[in-house]
Amino acid sequence: MRRPTPASRHSWVVSSVREMKDSGIDWLPKVPKSWRVIPFKHLFREMDRPVRDNDEIITCFRDGEVTLRRNRREDGFTMADKEVGYQHIAAGDLVVHGMDGFAGSIGISDSDGKATPVLIVLNPLHDECSRYFMYLLRVYAQLEVFLATSSGIRVRSCALNWKKLGSLPAVVPAVYEQRRIVDYLDSRCAAIDEVRHTLSDEIEALRRLRRATIHRAVTKGLDDGVPMRDSGVEWIGETPETWKVVNSKGVFEARKERARKDDIMLSASQRHGMIPQEQYDDVEGYKTVKVVKDADILRHVEPGDFVISMRSFQGGLEYSEYRGKMSSAYLALHVRQGWPIADGYYKYLFKSYRYIIQRPGRGRYDRSVSRVFRKEAEPGEKALYPQSPCRCKGQGEAA
Repeated sequence: MRRPTPASRHSWVVSSVREMKDSGIDWLPKVPKSWRVIPFKHLFREMDRPVRDNDEIITCFRDGEVTLRRNRREDGFTMADKEVGYQHIAAGDLVVHGMDGFAGSIGISDSDGKATPVLIVLNPLHDECSRYFMYLLRVYAQLEVFLATSSGIRVRSCALNWKKLGSLPAVVPAVYEQRRIVDYLDSRCAAIDEVRHTLSDEIEALRRLRRATIHRAVTKGLDDGVPMRDSGVEWIGETPETWKVVNSKGVFEARKERARKDDIMLSASQRHGMIPQEQYDDVEGYKTVKVVKDADILRHVEPGDFVISMRSFQGGLEYSEYRGKMSSAYLALHVRQGWPIADGYYKYLFKSYRYIIQRPGRGRYDRSVSRVFRKEAEPGEKALYPQSPCRCKGQGEAA
């Protein structure tokens, strides 16, 4: 193939007039005629170097950055008691996360360090451009190739190793063309990232405004100028003097019913609440594990229930608009008889930012809130009960 002139440096990358051929790959059926199609194992070798004395921990993140852990943050990681099987990683290594590669954890390490053996560390056998294959493997991840070819699939993870990865076919342009593609993608992606960062700042400002709006509405009401009083609860602050601050356990109780035969399976989504599992797979972009045994321990959920899930410490309680069944690790709460409430009000209260961050156990899987509604519970958390009319969208009025 004719080497492109400087004037056509980028245009040839996306040209639609190049002669193509069948690749024999289901997910990439056509490739340029001059490109080879060969297994990754003929292009790369898996590295297994011993750890060095001064090596620090390297992490492969889902955004594709492979760097020293301390370069991103110091907390929020699972710490290993023993570093069994850890390996040395060198700057420039191509790294694929064996469990999170399907979600984008594929990149070039920018540092020397050490990492868990779950990371697949690769070096080219010849003069191949590792960064080109980083981009190629990210495309494979987006096309769900790893999910389709790996075993041990579970929610938000998959099992991938070098034997499986090495057997996958790679599309291989000439080395100079690999480098030109990388130059093009680095330039384009940097421009896109710059715009994305600008938009991210604006989006975060809108999120803060949304949080403040919700918090004010659910703790202060909609009527300015009404007499206020100190609620006695730090995260709530002042409330209208006609509102009550009550123990959550007095308003809600745990639903203990086992799943019914005709219940549909529900999953907990921080953005969408409790929704059917098939819908969850679509909106969240994950493949959930279907329950095939021990289904008799699943719990029943009713419309209007609030669910404490394993991620409630991050995103509050999930509201269900569906009747169905859920994991036995979750806890469904329903309103006690005699409490006329508007579901929509508590739907916002239990999702308000200050409610979430004040809860005990935040930053980890939080069983403390579940304990509040069990027999061994300590005094429960506080919740508001508006006594003045409070119209919630689609829910009528709270007495």
